[in-house]
Amino acid sequence: MNRFWGIGLFAMGIAGAVATWHAWVPCQTDHSSPACYTAMDRPANGGILLALWIAAMLVAAVATFFSRGTATMGAIIALGIVVLANPMTEYGIWLGIAGGHWDTPPGTGYTQSAAFALAGIVVIVAYEISRVQRRARARDAAQLAAARGILASAH
Repeated sequence: MNRFWGIGLFAMGIAGAVATWHAWVPCQTDHSSPACYTAMDRPANGGILLALWIAAMLVAAVATFFSRGTATMGAIIALGIVVLANPMTEYGIWLGIAGGHWDTPPGTGYTQSAAFALAGIVVIVAYEISRVQRRARARDAAQLAAARGILASAH
């Protein structure tokens, strides 16, 4: 089941990256154009990223609640990634990258989107590792039971 939470987080990352790219199209050629200044005053991706951040926190929390074994640790790591990738952290990162004094620096949103996608990958990988471990334990238990049966019948 956790695999689907991971896929959801990854999809949120892709959606955020697309929204961010679309918001900053006016700034791709010139950061001093009037269209870029308008985009910086009211970035179109701000509301979308905030909604995705809240949804990603909820998805990661639900994945943490419903996971077992190694998948729980992966879901907790994913939740930590999403919590750290908040809008203020994003703003600080891009203010440092873009430099200067910006209302909203061009490119704001890419790091947050990448964090959502990374969190999804962590959940998926942890789920798959947990699934392999469960199968190995079941196989080992069956082999142990068979060995005990052979020993019991020999006596």
